[in-house]
Amino acid sequence: MPVAAPRWHADPRRWRALFVAALVVTLVLALRPVAPHEPWLPHLDKLRHLAAFAVLWTLGAWGALRAWPLAVGLLAFGGAIELLQGLTATREASWGDWVADAAGLAVGHVIASRWSPLAARAG
Repeated sequence: MPVAAPRWHADPRRWRALFVAALVVTLVLALRPVAPHEPWLPHLDKLRHLAAFAVLWTLGAWGALRAWPLAVGLLAFGGAIELLQGLTATREASWGDWVADAAGLAVGHVIASRWSPLAARAG
């Protein structure tokens, strides 16, 4: 009897590939030049950091990456982004952004631990 191929969502390699793609997109968006403007919502940039790092954690966890190396690596990635933003003409480094990154990791941890595409599904 043939063995059914695993479903797309159950393959951690695909989640790891999406994780790497999300890292690249996050880096590009964080370092692209922006015109100075007043956000329509105060601290909107902190919400963007939180959301980006929640997504990164979730993809990494679903990619079966170990929690501690994932956390340390993403915190280092967030810190590197802030340092690099400080070197650009249109961005500035912010400890608040890095704290928002860390909060995003916590949110991502909750999401990934509650809903996992890797869990066996009945049926």
